[in-house]
Amino acid sequence: MSTLPVFRWHLAPDGYATRRQLRARDLRPGEQRAV
Repeated sequence: MSTLPVFRWHLAPDGYATRRQLRARDLRPGEQRAV
């Protein structure tokens, strides 16, 4: 079982994105689009 890294507010390394930011860029894996 893998674990996700957790960062404090505003302390994530450059290049990291939130799930919301990934979804906005259509980079969220495994998500189905509505037909």
